[in-house]
Amino acid sequence: MFVTRTVSKHKVETGVKKYEKWWIMRSYRSKDQKHPKHEYLLDITNLPEVQRENLRKVLKNPKSAIIMEDECKNMFEEGRDYGQIAFFLRSMKKLSITDILSKNLSKRNFPLIAAVLLNRLIKPSSKMTAIQWIKTTAFTYFSLLESKYYHHNYVYEAMDEVYKNMENIMDDFYHFSTSKPKFFLYDITSVYFDGNKVKIATNGYSRDMRPDRPQVLLGLVLNELGLPVHFEVMKGNLKDSSTVKQTINKIRKRFDIKKGVFIGDRGMIDANNIEAITKEKFGYILALKHREAKDLLEKK
Repeated sequence: MFVTRTVSKHKVETGVKKYEKWWIMRSYRSKDQKHPKHEYLLDITNLPEVQRENLRKVLKNPKSAIIMEDECKNMFEEGRDYGQIAFFLRSMKKLSITDILSKNLSKRNFPLIAAVLLNRLIKPSSKMTAIQWIKTTAFTYFSLLESKYYHHNYVYEAMDEVYKNMENIMDDFYHFSTSKPKFFLYDITSVYFDGNKVKIATNGYSRDMRPDRPQVLLGLVLNELGLPVHFEVMKGNLKDSSTVKQTINKIRKRFDIKKGVFIGDRGMIDANNIEAITKEKFGYILALKHREAKDLLEKK
């Protein structure tokens, strides 16, 4: 459907008079027709111009959010954080992040994940604090999410859907590139738990200084555009270096990569990994450990 304007001319005593009308129309095509036809659905001539324009924008992009004049006034009178929210939402749109997430998440869960991402960029905090913070910003004016869903329990449900659809999301980010990536930037972090219900959580080297807590490792691979193409949750007692070979194998097989450059930190360098990387016809950029760097400088 779309908004269109029609103009008709009629002769009157003083000359020719033009009559303007505004309509909501739809295009359709039957099986035996080569060209589409148009159907007039609703006469919106009597609506104010601003309302006709808002209808045009919504019909052109059903996912858009229209902020009315009164709402805009309220937003600024309430001192809502607008600039950062608008900038990062626009940046996420430009990078296709919002398009990919909206494609793979429900209408309720997509804005919640977008809210959490904004929180991590602007004011990192817990999920409970994040959802309270986002309600004080202009985000609620851009989102169509009902106020009752601004609760951390719904955020956890949204995160479950993200994990369930993670492979599809990674595939979409991968295909966002116009050509196959040449660089694969790999890093690992850890997350610890206070409970004991996570089956793959085990005690290991803790980046959070909590060796007394079970943890999992989170592995992430970015392409040269800084977009994620691979994500994996692993047991918490693995060494960083022991995850390199399996990660390269998965990337190569999943995306049919023939050549590439693997980039990792000093925790991933050892003879076995270098051999595995070169065997897969990958180049590599790995940071040297301090002692190795010192020995290299002394040799030079």
